[in-house]
Amino acid sequence: MPYIIGSIGIAFWLRVSRILEPIIGKNKYINLISDNAFSIMINQLMAFMIVKTIFAFISKFTNLCYNFDWSSYKTDVWYLYLPKNIEQMKIIYIFAGIVIPILIQICITKLPYMLLNKKIILKNLKNVNAP
Repeated sequence: MPYIIGSIGIAFWLRVSRILEPIIGKNKYINLISDNAFSIMINQLMAFMIVKTIFAFISKFTNLCYNFDWSSYKTDVWYLYLPKNIEQMKIIYIFAGIVIPILIQICITKLPYMLLNKKIILKNLKNVNAP
């Protein structure tokens, strides 16, 4: 039964994507998300922890997040602090769960080129300044 349900779910989302593809087309942001889907899947929990840690710092140093649960923060990976228990604040976690992994992937992708260019520039500067 799980195989049948899984197959039906996959077929459903393939149909939805076939319907939405002409509408969305080649959107820059959709392509950015689709090109970095693996990074998003891998790093989303880390992004959630970054958001929770920001709320933890706000709670520790101010009175803005007064009902922050420190024991859940330290022991439960699925704990999400919602300011004033407003469910709509989960959008912060969704946004961070997409944006932070994309930024990480961009850094991973561009860092070797930046370091290589810096090394080449430094090497060229040494050659110019050499007597």
